[in-house]
Amino acid sequence: MERIEELKHELVKQKEAIEEKGGKVVIGGSNPSPSEITEGINSIVPFGLDLSRITATPEDVAKGKTFLNSSAEFVEGTMSGVALDMFVYNDVHPSSYDKELDFHFPDEVINVKSYQFYNVPYKMNIWLNPDTVSVGAFALSNGDITIKNFESLTKLQTAKQASFQGCKGVNLAAFPDSLENLSSACFANITSIENSIILPKYVKKMEDSAIRTETQQEFEKLVIPETVKIDTLAQSSISGYLFNSDFTLPPNIKTLAMGAFYNTSFNNVVIPSTVTDIAEMAFYTGPGKIFRTKTITFLATTPPKIGSMFFHPERTCNIYVPDNSLSEYKAALSGYDVYPISQRP
Repeated sequence: MERIEELKHELVKQKEAIEEKGGKVVIGGSNPSPSEITEGINSIVPFGLDLSRITATPEDVAKGKTFLNSSAEFVEGTMSGVALDMFVYNDVHPSSYDKELDFHFPDEVINVKSYQFYNVPYKMNIWLNPDTVSVGAFALSNGDITIKNFESLTKLQTAKQASFQGCKGVNLAAFPDSLENLSSACFANITSIENSIILPKYVKKMEDSAIRTETQQEFEKLVIPETVKIDTLAQSSISGYLFNSDFTLPPNIKTLAMGAFYNTSFNNVVIPSTVTDIAEMAFYTGPGKIFRTKTITFLATTPPKIGSMFFHPERTCNIYVPDNSLSEYKAALSGYDVYPISQRP
């Protein structure tokens, strides 16, 4: 009981220190709801903390034993009994804090709840349960987190909004075949192990900005397998990459949403005859960004529906189309350089 009282006292001290710097802390609460975030609660005791089940002693913490240990308890993916240094995450935590934490999800947790490690102010190495089926919204987002066993997640089906955003240790060229649902920004701003993107073989939902980087990154290639079950590439679904290779859309992709390849370039692009609808700005690259796509070739004899600003009209890129459809494509792509395929180098 004495140990619990010591930890409670230390927690109150942390709370007061954070509130002096403008933060807000809820002791014994859960992760912040959207309404709480709106109200300015940027610091909170996460994971449904129950002070009666604290497992780390002050001496453990003083020795640097700040990882969540095996005696921490989980209830439907929510942690309790966590080590002292995991009590609080916030936007005003001292920048000098340099602890590094290791954490292994236990076998019983296969659905990681939303916001589990959102914005934690620690360097963390995380091993997910290899049987993990889903990772919740923002669960591993906005921190210095390395996923240590990403390629072992052979049963992962759903990555919810921003679930892995900003994580290290993720391999965008080695998604598990089981992964079917890519929600918005789920793999945004990833430091990938390999500089290639190969979409999951059987993905059936891919939302806006699913694979996006804010600063353009040099990557080798993009592969969309013909086995994917999506027929539309959503807005900015693959955004911010400079691929050093050619790219051909697979025949099962019928529609490119607005800005589908925003701020993304390839060496050369081929658009098959199966594509029927291309929204505005599909290959648009904004000011100050690199655009180096040399050619875009259409194979359909009848032009698909093509929105405005297909790519920035001041960029240099030749468009090649079937010889017998030259006039129709020139009408559909007014203002762009359109040539017959027979003249393609």
